[in-house]
Amino acid sequence: MLAWTYLVEYKGILTEEDWNRLRGVAKKLEQLLVEMGIPVDFPSSQCPDLYAWAQSAGRVKSGPDALVGIRNAFVHPTAKNLKKARGIPSSAKLQAWQLALFYLEAIILVILEYDGPIYSRFRSGFPNNVKVDKPWLLI
Repeated sequence: MLAWTYLVEYKGILTEEDWNRLRGVAKKLEQLLVEMGIPVDFPSSQCPDLYAWAQSAGRVKSGPDALVGIRNAFVHPTAKNLKKARGIPSSAKLQAWQLALFYLEAIILVILEYDGPIYSRFRSGFPNNVKVDKPWLLI
C-alpha cells in the first residue's frame, strides 16, 4: 500500500498499468526503495543468518526478495510453506524483522525529508557508537 501510494498516487512515477506489470511484492518494494535512493542490495554483512537462509531458499536477489520469501512462507497456508516457515532459523527471522524495520524507517524518513542522524538497527553498543548520519548508506 505504501509503495502504491508513493509511486502511483503521490509522485506519479508509475501508472496503474506500470504498477501491474511489476510482478510480485518484492519488485514493487524494490521499485519504491530505488526511487527513494535506499539500497536494495542484500545486506549480507548486517544479516548473515538471513543471508544464509536466503541462499538455501534461492532468495538472494535483494533484501526485499528475502523478506518476501519469509513473508510468503508464513502468510500462504500450504503444507509446503508451513514446512518452509518451520525451517527458518530464529536468528534469520530476527534479522528479517530488523531489515523490515530498517526499510520502513528509511522510507518514512525519506518521505519526511529527514536528513539527520538516527540510531542504527544493525549495530549494538552505546548510543554514540550506533548513531549514523545516513542510515540507508550503511547497507
